[in-house]
Amino acid sequence: MLDELLREGFRLAHRQLRFVFLDLVWKAIWLALTAAALILLAAWFGSSAQSIAGLDTGNRSVNTAVAFALLRQFWSIYRAQVLGGVATVLFASLIIWFVLEAAFRARVVSGSFSTFLISNFLKTLCLMNAALALAAIAFARYFVTPFAEWDQLWPDTRGAAVILVVMLAALGFLLTIIETVVRGDAVDLLGRDLFRVAGLIGILLLFEATISGLCAVIVGVGFLNIAGWRDALLMLGIGAVVIVFMTLVHGYLLLVRFSAIGIMRRNVVEF
Repeated sequence: MLDELLREGFRLAHRQLRFVFLDLVWKAIWLALTAAALILLAAWFGSSAQSIAGLDTGNRSVNTAVAFALLRQFWSIYRAQVLGGVATVLFASLIIWFVLEAAFRARVVSGSFSTFLISNFLKTLCLMNAALALAAIAFARYFVTPFAEWDQLWPDTRGAAVILVVMLAALGFLLTIIETVVRGDAVDLLGRDLFRVAGLIGILLLFEATISGLCAVIVGVGFLNIAGWRDALLMLGIGAVVIVFMTLVHGYLLLVRFSAIGIMRRNVVEF
């Protein structure tokens, strides 16, 4: 039964909690590397901005106007370089994410680094291509309409937006099932016990989505009720704690998923 399988998956995951913290470690490494690269990029262009210096007129409003004028001048000169630099850093960050994710999570199921890397890359590529294709179909009118008139198009495209989200969620769920059994070396389960695999993964994903949604609502309400800079700092701290908490929850439920799939593979495939 599915409930017994989930209990066994949670019981086995409790014995391997170190992998949950390893999941937090590699994400912290990725965040630190990405932040460092963005800071270095900002420092690089900041040194270039120093060549465009303004004079202190002694009037705050005039100084502000001069500063904005200098920023516009800097943007007009270095816009292509700034956008290219940011795009390069983000692309490199994505590659680092793929590599670290494969290197650390392959240890959870004693899997192959290449299998984890390729499966994540193909899943992301499929989702991105599907999102771009569906968005181009659903929001084609936006591309030929001035930005100021986009709000008039929204009432006619709300239904398409909902359908787009539902289709992407369904595709993501399907790809997650395939990715899980491939990484767990249990592809035969798709033919022998597909509905139980889908139910298992669906329950765990729904549980995670419920917790994430609840945390997002709590943090969002907190930010909407900020009354000063102290409240802002407090909410930023709470937001950071929530992110760490959700990272741990995601890592734990991922461990439960692979543990349960491993149990199913031993019970169904090997016997």
